[in-house]
Parts: sequence; C-alpha cells; structure tokens
Amino acid sequence: PADGEPKTWPLVQGPLEMRPERYVVPALSLEAYVRAEVTSAAAAPLLPGEARIFLGPDFLGRASFPLLRPGDSTMLNLGLDPNLTVELVQVRDEREEPGVFSDTVHLHRAWQLVLKLGAAAAGPASILIEEAFPVSRDDRIEIQPIAAKPAALAEEQDLADRQERGIWRWRVELAPGASQTLRWGWSAAFDEELAPEFGAD
Repeated sequence: PADGEPKTWPLVQGPLEMRPERYVVPALSLEAYVRAEVTSAAAAPLLPGEARIFLGPDFLGRASFPLLRPGDSTMLNLGLDPNLTVELVQVRDEREEPGVFSDTVHLHRAWQLVLKLGAAAAGPASILIEEAFPVSRDDRIEIQPIAAKPAALAEEQDLADRQERGIWRWRVELAPGASQTLRWGWSAAFDEELAPEFGAD
C-alpha cells in the first residue's frame, strides 16, 4: 500500500547449519558466552547485513552477518548464558628460593575450574575453555606445564597454539544439572636475578 510506511518481505528462504557452544576464558572473565558457527546451506549467496537472532520465540539479540556464499561459515556471538556458572580457584602458589649451591628460583602455580550447568538449561551444552600459560622467550627461563586433568585438546592447531602462544584448550560436554572440574598449572625455573613477570594471577 502507498501509505508511506516501510515494508519488509522475504526474498529467499534458506537453511543455516548451526553449531552452538559456550566459550569460557577464565583469565579474562568468569562469564560463559554463547556463540555459534553458522554455515550457509542456501543455494544462493546471503548478502551482508544485520540479523536478528531468535532461539525459538526468544529474541537473543542482533548480529552482523558477512557475505555468505553456499558452504561459507561465520561465528556469531550470542551473549551470556545465565545457566552456566564458572568458578576459578588458585589451589597452588609456591615459591622455592635458591639453595646453598644454586641461584635458581622455582615457582609452582595451579588452578581449579568448576563448571556447573543449571537444571533449567534447555539441553546439553558443549563448552570450549581456553587458558593462557606463560611462554618463555628467554633460554634462561624454563617453564613446564603441570599435568592437566582432564587432558587438553591435542589436535594439530591446538598443539601449534600451545607451543607458540601458550593457549591451552579443553572441551567439555555437560547435561543440565551436571558439573565438571578441570585442573591445570605450570612451574617456572629461573635465576633469581632475572625477576621475570608472569602476569596477573
């Protein structure tokens, strides 16, 4: 109708394959973020623009879509998950001073992470956890990881990021009402005159 009001109508309808997950980076935040990898299965390209995201009837928010050709993927950030709680506690913080015949200082630090998915969650959750360990750029500073439980992911990209950037990853699957505990840590050895900084605990 020529009433001067803007109109909207569908141009094309096409399926999107979604792989949702929760994303947790304890060193930066104890919030659990919902994100999803979206792959276009439409027969034609989807033009870039703003999208409104719904989970069933619930409006989750707005997201910016790039140009998606058939088979292309993008990652959408969908906000916080109030059903997933994250608790991080440092369980070890020890410093061994140099001995009589040595100038070497030894540090030992370890953490425990507890994830709990509330019983009110709509279904199981796949959770990706990333944590940064120190990486030595100086041959005089030796850093060794303390055995992580459960074992961290060990695909080719995971191992490369671990070696180059100190990024360790875990993936946990939780059912509503379930919880999971993770533990990790590292030790460092260096001459006491170096006094390296290892960042905030």
